[in-house]
Amino acid sequence: MKQLLFLTTLAISPAALGQCPLNMLINAVPQCDGVHVYVAFTGTQPTPPYQVNMMVGPNQVLDMGFDATGYTYVQAWNGTTSFGNVDVAVYDALGCQGTMSWTGNLSRVESTAEWSTEVNCTTGLWTLRWTNANDACGNVGDHYIAFPPYGGTVSNMCTQESATTWRWTAPLSPPGSNAAIDWINGLGPVTFNCPNGSVQCWSPTQQLITLPYVQPGDCGVNVILKAALLGPMQSNGNMSMAMRTAGLVPLTEPYTALGYGYVGSPSLAPVPSFYMTSFNIVDWVVIELRNASNPSVLVFSRPAFIRDNGSIVDIAYYIQGTGWFDPNINFPVPAGNYHIAIRHRNHLGIMTASPVALADEPSTVDFRVATTPTFGTNARVQVGNVWCLWSGDVTFNGVVKYVGANNDRDPILAAIGSIPTAMLTGQYRAEDVNLDGVVKYVGANNDRDPILQNIGGTTPTNTRTQQLP
Repeated sequence: MKQLLFLTTLAISPAALGQCPLNMLINAVPQCDGVHVYVAFTGTQPTPPYQVNMMVGPNQVLDMGFDATGYTYVQAWNGTTSFGNVDVAVYDALGCQGTMSWTGNLSRVESTAEWSTEVNCTTGLWTLRWTNANDACGNVGDHYIAFPPYGGTVSNMCTQESATTWRWTAPLSPPGSNAAIDWINGLGPVTFNCPNGSVQCWSPTQQLITLPYVQPGDCGVNVILKAALLGPMQSNGNMSMAMRTAGLVPLTEPYTALGYGYVGSPSLAPVPSFYMTSFNIVDWVVIELRNASNPSVLVFSRPAFIRDNGSIVDIAYYIQGTGWFDPNINFPVPAGNYHIAIRHRNHLGIMTASPVALADEPSTVDFRVATTPTFGTNARVQVGNVWCLWSGDVTFNGVVKYVGANNDRDPILAAIGSIPTAMLTGQYRAEDVNLDGVVKYVGANNDRDPILQNIGGTTPTNTRTQQLP
């Protein structure tokens, strides 16, 4: 962080300075290359050229100034990392004089090496760039760069693209590694002798560079999504997998049968059966991309799975024969800004309050946290530290309703044969509000009570409406 150090003029009598004392204001700013001293003349200005006699720490400076409004000077660190006193005296040919002193500490500014990454969506490989190479002392190409297990001089491992940027020549694969300049993993800093007393602008350290997996061919936009459903939510912050354990979650998405019309022709192929035994699946959901300026317009939608920890994955999650898992939801649409919505067959859908910038490099949106704003009012409900979609929309019409026409309570009773004490097991049904694999109207863990609770708990005629445009 830059420090601005303000010095005040010493009181000097006119007799000592003649009739034209010079008043000065000084800013001393420590930067990578040294202390930048800025002298501004206030009131009477010196007649150029004027003599400057300055001490910056132990360094004496004798110089000439030619700007009547001010004077600047950079004192190199010369192998040290801090200075104390700054004393300035100015004399011009007409006998005008001014002095100023300050005592304190000016410490060299240090930064870290800066990196950027870029994915090739066709190959799934990444490009790594060192983007502040101009901060390096001496010949940049002679510095040591590492991306384990590989390392060497910058000129051998990288290609220069500009004065500030060098590109790691070889494409890189996920998951990433510790990138470093002048640092060897496991050994520590590499000594680099800066020429002419110059210094590095950073302390050599390593920095973890994460390269998310992007499935080759996943061009368009990719997003990593997380959400939570109220119905199966447990006290530990994870959702119950009771339906998957009971073998009830189908291998084919259920939303077409419910009348949902997908936009963009996504794949609706069934998933292999091992998905239901290997990946902690809770249920199917629908992910929608919506227009940034008019979010009532769908751009693309596709089915996906929500897992017990809230992560959402699509039907290409596991890449057979590779051992890779693809955590991204891919949409074959141009990079840009989109609202993201999540729908579930007996929960109220939610959507981001603002458009999200999406590209081939994955973005992350976590609907479980309060810091992800959602569209509308009270679109989610909090359970512990987790924000969830409201449950109880048995009819999948966007309204949770306990009494009256098209309510969500009556279908539960009808599903169990209109006998309140009966129950239904072994079926994948929207009436199973809590997604435990059992449809119940009364008793512990029944599916009727959550509907009343989610509309307020006391007034049966209340309703709760889905917050989607």
